[in-house]
Amino acid sequence: MILTEISSEVGLLNFFHYNYSPMFIVSTENRQFLEVNQAAINHYGYTREEFLSLTLYQIKPKEDIDLLNSFLQQTDKNVINKNQWRHIKKNGEVIWVTVQAYPILFQGKQAMMSSVVDISADKKHEETIQKISEELSRYQTAINAATIVSITDDKGTIQYVNAKFVEISGFKSYELIGKTHRLVSSGKHNKAFWLDMWVHIRQGKSWRGEICNYTKNKEPYWLDASIIPVLDEYGAIEKVVAICNDITLQKQRECDIVGLNNELALTNKALEQSTARLEIMSLVAQYTQNMVIIIDALGKIIWVNDAFCHKTEYSFAEALGQYPSALLHGPETNLDTYYKIKNAVDQGYGFSYELLHYTKSKKIYWAYLDGQCIKNQAGEVEKYVIVLTDVSELKRQKELVMRSESELNALISNTGGIHVLLDENLYVLNYNLAAANASDMLFQKPLSKGINVLDNVPTESRNDFYYLTQLALQGTATINREVRVPHNYLLASKLYSNQRPYGQSNWNCFYGPRYYRKKTRGRQYHENQNAFEPSRNYGKYGKLGVRPWYRSTYLV
Repeated sequence: MILTEISSEVGLLNFFHYNYSPMFIVSTENRQFLEVNQAAINHYGYTREEFLSLTLYQIKPKEDIDLLNSFLQQTDKNVINKNQWRHIKKNGEVIWVTVQAYPILFQGKQAMMSSVVDISADKKHEETIQKISEELSRYQTAINAATIVSITDDKGTIQYVNAKFVEISGFKSYELIGKTHRLVSSGKHNKAFWLDMWVHIRQGKSWRGEICNYTKNKEPYWLDASIIPVLDEYGAIEKVVAICNDITLQKQRECDIVGLNNELALTNKALEQSTARLEIMSLVAQYTQNMVIIIDALGKIIWVNDAFCHKTEYSFAEALGQYPSALLHGPETNLDTYYKIKNAVDQGYGFSYELLHYTKSKKIYWAYLDGQCIKNQAGEVEKYVIVLTDVSELKRQKELVMRSESELNALISNTGGIHVLLDENLYVLNYNLAAANASDMLFQKPLSKGINVLDNVPTESRNDFYYLTQLALQGTATINREVRVPHNYLLASKLYSNQRPYGQSNWNCFYGPRYYRKKTRGRQYHENQNAFEPSRNYGKYGKLGVRPWYRSTYLV
């Protein structure tokens, strides 16, 4: 390649000296600056004399010297090259530049004429975007551990599902994407249910409800779902975001404690809308109904959501920088549970506990805490996302059930009449001493917990007894019938259906029978009359009348 002697070319010299971009000429032999233009003097802060006393190495960070030497050794000095480097200004500021170098001759010496473009702002922007992306990825990891997210188009075709959706449904992501949610539908909801949801969405409104889905293995699971339409700039639906919490356990508790409708939901931290994924995460935090706290590695609060402020009565400013225990704990807070949570945070573990909390005005409520840590690339804990669910009503319902069962057992044990408590399958749950003595006397069979009461009923009366108990289980409050028993005893029996709220019959009580020793002598006693009437002979058992008696139904 033939090199141009720039010192004799007036046009090239003018291009060099009057260029708006910093330019300099460097010797290829010792990397000494041979000439610089005014733009370079202005940008770097050196005078021309200071520049000419420096080498290229002296405007580079020390850690970049080896990289520069390697580049120079591998690069043909007679070829134009372009690369990005870090330079140091006179004031010590480190800048990123793009350098394009041209091989030339200058005053008879082989040199490189370099044009410099400062790209520091672009680099800083790239670093900011990278940090945001890494931060978003860490937040998404924490969110995916607790919340189920899916995105569809305006026709309901699935475009995205997160890891939690894949985990709970049992389907792979590729089996879900491109399909609709009919793939996981349980069929438990009617057309009106889905029509109501789509009417809200088509109107640009969010919708919230409880949805029962099936896993790939046809196992049901329940979701507390918030469906949010995302609109484009013209107001048309661009996509639909479903943010769901698994409430299967809550539904199971509702079966055990009938009528309880406690919402267990987890939430996420609000993120800045800098990317499309960040926008989705912000929607998750915006529409949650639970309290959310984010603490730093030292355990101090750096963010709380509106639900937290509403429940605890503390403002965002009051909560910021405080330890959660300083705001929420009180005299009756369990210290053992607190230390378990503190130990989990110190060691970077997740945790789930129930703990008694206090509001700013010292009102007491029970909270279920679910904590997830967010780690940096080095595996160090940077933050904790803690979701708090108010479970005060659940605790109250549990206490009511326990107290009601205790009172029921005390009633059976302490009353003088004959009382037997049966479950819906007619197995004995409890009985009093009078019932045990009556069973021995009338049927010559011991009464004990766990046996089927039909085993102690004479064969002649078993079908009738079974029929009557089934009527009681269906809700009939009292039933009085004539029943055959040995030794000519009058039997007065009364069946109660002890139903729990919402029509569930998890507990069914059989109070009685009460027995009255009375010789029939071939007569029958009727509950609607106060006289005996003749009846035919019924053998050694006789036909016994029912003597009605009344007692209010005891409800759990």
